[in-house]
Amino acid sequence: MTITSEYVAGRSIRTAEGEKLFFSGTSYLGIPADTEMQDWVAQAMRRYGVSYGTSRTSNFRLAIFEQFEQFIAQKTGQEAALSLSSGYLAGQLIIQHLLKQSPDLCVRYAPHTHPAVYFPPHDIPNEKDFETWKKEIIAEINADSGKKTWLLVTDAVDTLYGEVHDFGWLSEIQKAEKVQILIDDSHTFGVINGGLGISPALPKGLACQIVVMASLAKGSGIPAGCIFGTQKLITELMENPFFRGSSPASPAHLYAYMQAQNLYERKNQRLMQNIQYFIQKVQAFNLFKYTENYPVFYTNKQTLYEFLLQKNMVISHFAYPKSDGEKITRIILNSLHTQQDLDELIKALESFVLHEKN
Repeated sequence: MTITSEYVAGRSIRTAEGEKLFFSGTSYLGIPADTEMQDWVAQAMRRYGVSYGTSRTSNFRLAIFEQFEQFIAQKTGQEAALSLSSGYLAGQLIIQHLLKQSPDLCVRYAPHTHPAVYFPPHDIPNEKDFETWKKEIIAEINADSGKKTWLLVTDAVDTLYGEVHDFGWLSEIQKAEKVQILIDDSHTFGVINGGLGISPALPKGLACQIVVMASLAKGSGIPAGCIFGTQKLITELMENPFFRGSSPASPAHLYAYMQAQNLYERKNQRLMQNIQYFIQKVQAFNLFKYTENYPVFYTNKQTLYEFLLQKNMVISHFAYPKSDGEKITRIILNSLHTQQDLDELIKALESFVLHEKN
């Protein structure tokens, strides 16, 4: 069942059937529906306009792009950053660049890697779990004589099951100078590690090259994508025709993001409070698979969707990434949810557990 609305989703959605509590989507901080952020964007649009379609290589350039990139690189502790109009464009730019630079790369995708960083004909082994995959990858690379070069592509989190990945295993890879890792941080940026995403949690001092890209439309709530890496890599990407020929991110939204950092901090703190409260109340139900401090709660009880829908609550329930695949059922919290919202959800979940037992 598809539910439609004429309005942005926040803690609830407005539909033809009335208002329903909303525990789905990727707006983890609730930024698009936040009136304070809307005011920042409105002010920024009066400065930069509602859109900007000029190439960044034009002889007229807005300073906001370089200002934003320096700001977000420093914020995340990365050497350099490059902004683009979407996470998908960022993913395709970096994956195609890496493959073109080294055509003989041995490419290995982790299970459930997002299509944004996919480039055929390489396979995504979705029938495996991440733990099995990483053990096989470590063994495969370490067994090599050192003649091959490798590109490992993975998400920072398996969003389908709410599992944030630990990358400490990278230190077990021998001949690491032969290895590059591309990490899609889209669903963790703005959320974990105080909103800094996966970057602060990555192992330090490794010989391998780690590149991070992210959509900023999820936790950060702005229509933009970003690539993080060395200054050398970012300079190379800026010369790529893929980048030179594309329209940039909305300058108004980049400016608003920089101005609203206090709001982002408050939103992140509120989200963490909501997550901790929810876990404390539902962990005894044994319904969910989840990671501490991450707002996605997966369940294999697909009937939960219809049960909650009857109580005017909408959760995530659809097949992904293939339309004919198994429907993935998840509860997703955001920072706009009040304690009353969570209590209503918890009460409904308790009823569902009792219903299942009977």
